[in-house]
Amino acid sequence: MAAVYKIRTTDDIAPAATAMMTLADKDEDGQLTLEEYDLLAPALAQADNTQSANDDGSTAEKQGAAEYNETAEGAPISSEEFFNETTGADGTISQEDLASALTARFETADSNGDGILTEEEAATFSASMRFGRE
Repeated sequence: MAAVYKIRTTDDIAPAATAMMTLADKDEDGQLTLEEYDLLAPALAQADNTQSANDDGSTAEKQGAAEYNETAEGAPISSEEFFNETTGADGTISQEDLASALTARFETADSNGDGILTEEEAATFSASMRFGRE
């Protein structure tokens, strides 16, 4: 999976959510099941380019990312936890659900509220989607 999603401003969220849904929604019903979401999890983990996806779908940090990640706040969560936090009432993730989850994490990281992530804020945003080993 070669796609990388940079989310540095609020304007980046909707196009990133659209691209992520296009990538993962294999049955094209506009909803992600847990199985489809598993295709998306590596892309979320690399939202700021500090991680890259391996051919097997696992993620590997790029050179230099360890130093960057040391400054990031927040503990890794499992991709299943993120899925459960993001799903709508129907137990699937719509594009709106995904954009809403990304927006909430973005707004939490954007400490000065200007809609643009500084390097430090980007590290916090990245950490909020860094998946630990399950």
